[in-house]
Amino acid sequence: MTEFQAVVLGILQGAGEFLPISSSAHLALAPKIFGWEYQGLAYDVMLHMGTLLAVLVYFAKDWVNILRDGFVRPRQKEGRLLWLLAAGSIPAGIGGLLLHDMAETVFRDPRGIALNLIFFSLVIYLADRKAKQTLNETSFTLKDALLIGLAQTIALMPGASRSGMTIMAALFLGYSRPAAARLSFLLGTPVIFGAGLLEAAKLTSGDINTAFVCGVVSSFVSGLVGIGLFLAWLKKHSLTPFLVYRVILGAGIFFFFMNNAKPSQDFVLLVPSICAPLVSTGTLKSGDSFDSTFGRKVPYADIRALEKALKKAGAGVLQPGDIYAVSFSTPGAAMDCGLNAVHLRRRNSEIVMDFVLARGENLYSISRKGDNFEPEKSRVPASTVSFSVQGVLDSSLWEAMRVSSVPAGMIMEFADIFAWEIDFLTEPRKGDTFALVWEECRTALGVPCPARVLGAVYRGEETGEKHAFYYGASYYNETGGSLRRAFLRAPLSYRRISSYFSKARFHPILRIYRPHNGIDYAAPSGTPVSSVADGTVVYKGWKGGYGNFIELRHGGGYVTGYGHLRAYAKGIKTGTRVSQGQVIGYVGKTGLATGPHLDFSIKSNGRYANFLKINPPPATKLTGTELQRFISGIEPLNDKFQFLFRSGQNRERQNENL
Repeated sequence: MTEFQAVVLGILQGAGEFLPISSSAHLALAPKIFGWEYQGLAYDVMLHMGTLLAVLVYFAKDWVNILRDGFVRPRQKEGRLLWLLAAGSIPAGIGGLLLHDMAETVFRDPRGIALNLIFFSLVIYLADRKAKQTLNETSFTLKDALLIGLAQTIALMPGASRSGMTIMAALFLGYSRPAAARLSFLLGTPVIFGAGLLEAAKLTSGDINTAFVCGVVSSFVSGLVGIGLFLAWLKKHSLTPFLVYRVILGAGIFFFFMNNAKPSQDFVLLVPSICAPLVSTGTLKSGDSFDSTFGRKVPYADIRALEKALKKAGAGVLQPGDIYAVSFSTPGAAMDCGLNAVHLRRRNSEIVMDFVLARGENLYSISRKGDNFEPEKSRVPASTVSFSVQGVLDSSLWEAMRVSSVPAGMIMEFADIFAWEIDFLTEPRKGDTFALVWEECRTALGVPCPARVLGAVYRGEETGEKHAFYYGASYYNETGGSLRRAFLRAPLSYRRISSYFSKARFHPILRIYRPHNGIDYAAPSGTPVSSVADGTVVYKGWKGGYGNFIELRHGGGYVTGYGHLRAYAKGIKTGTRVSQGQVIGYVGKTGLATGPHLDFSIKSNGRYANFLKINPPPATKLTGTELQRFISGIEPLNDKFQFLFRSGQNRERQNENL
């Protein structure tokens, strides 16, 4: 963050902290609007320290009297204010500790901020207009302190405004505007101080720099000015200008982010032209075909030609959800555009000129060229949004990621990316951490595109630290090695390993000790079994105690065996080429087996090997200029991961101190 950015955020913090316009909303929105890197809630709270200094300086005499009376004569009316302020700070303190993570992530959604700005403006307006406004600070009671303190917890949601919520509550309780504002500032002091201390403990020496100092100083100065001007305003005026600003700001946020989130409305599949003035559009439903959709308007020969051109473009047959546009030429336009008499006789009303089909991000355009149609494939414009998350495992990766609001598809993608590196059924341990950055997109036609993981990190007690970065349609580790290995980590999704590779295992049926040259994966009968690598089927059939058995030959002198199968996959026979991950059979208990499991073995140059101890090399590795380009390209992601893990460690230290 530059000094200029820090000063801007400091001014927004200082001005917004004491005015009922929500400083946290401005701090959350400014990086999104200007494209600045968000520095985290810790940075926001340290900016709050500047405003804490402002309120302490402005109310220095008041705080001296409050502290003196609170300790010297706590039972008298003058001395009770200190303890009432302390009691009123308890709800906000508890709320801040419980909702810290949500305040840093979920609550910062621009739509939620806009809604809070507008909704609470209406509530504050009612309090400002309808309340009696006759009380002053001398009427302050424990009930008032707790109620105003509860209202202060609402301000954890950016857009609500801490000063706005506390002033609103005080007005509803009957306090005058100046008294409500003073109580708001005094009540906010312990909360700002406590939050600042918690976050200050997490800062490192690297966080204290020139930009940081500029932010604190600017928030202090603007806060000091804001307090004086606001209190002077309230002596003679209402809160209406501030509430109008909130509503305008909220509406502006809705307009700005909704327009930027929505696909471009300028994009259309087909534009009418002189030669094709008629355009028809629609979305295909289940069961729709060229004949059912266009049979009444398009000649049979044109339908077949369009189907052929669409297949040539790679689209295949029509699918539900496809968005189409077709343009037609009228007889007069056809003659003007030089279409021959054959076209005119074929249809005396309309002639197909262009056909466009959008399927996800793919755009298939078919244009008439004389008697034929020429296809072309391109892309539909799309907009993307990036997301990031960091978390800690308590029981399983799935549960930890779901708690962090990671979509189910991204969890599966994360597991698939590391399938060659981590066995997520046996290797994760409580306390392992992960970080994930992914992007979601939507086409200009409003159709969601497949989400994609841009980068991922897993730090495990058993696995060590594993990295994955998306590059050139594949995933690589931090040194440019492909995460796709010569072998999968396991040939199936299994419950447990019931028997390991051994030179002398006691056979459960034969009741003798003999070598067990494979690994038994216990799994329900019918579980799909996949080839661990690209290869060729060299044997398929019954093989004694192994029952139904498949043997595959792979490159590098490796041969794998799959025993006790219940059935074989369709198309599997001797000589068949199979790819890594392709289903070749299904778990059973044929042959000598006490229950359903897969007996999996691997031989290297004719000798059996322990598959769990094999460390196959990456399928590919980047080199030369390609590697240099990759290393430089992942630097921003590495910086992002460091920030995410540092934030996560800070949260852990905070939880340990509770």
